[in-house]
Amino acid sequence: MTGNLEHDAWASVPENEGHLLEDLGPFYDKAGAASVLAVTVPELEQRVAAHRVLAVETGAGQQVFPTWQFTPAGEIERGLGDVLDALLSAADPWTAVIWLTTSVDRFGDASVIDCLRSGIRIEAVKAAAVKDAASWAT
Repeated sequence: MTGNLEHDAWASVPENEGHLLEDLGPFYDKAGAASVLAVTVPELEQRVAAHRVLAVETGAGQQVFPTWQFTPAGEIERGLGDVLDALLSAADPWTAVIWLTTSVDRFGDASVIDCLRSGIRIEAVKAAAVKDAASWAT
């Protein structure tokens, strides 16, 4: 069963803790993200550990999930798991959020998540993630 963004999960977006969350979010809390994906919280945690869902920790220690990684059908954007595998091999989750949401010249001033969402540059995005992560690891 696939989740659907047309329900009360939006109500579980935690209040922002300042400008960083406002600029990079909005975010679901753990229960909201699990609801959107139609999985249990333990299944969500497994997906986070496997780099299939991106979670970050707020300054207050709350784990939150950027809403932009979810499709309207309640799935994760196609290709995101491979990108997360590369990025999280060399960087922390907040760096991945920034990398995914920043508009860049190499993608025509689009953000990486917008490229994944469009579905036309998935292989280029994956290659860029591998290249950038390799440069961070050195």
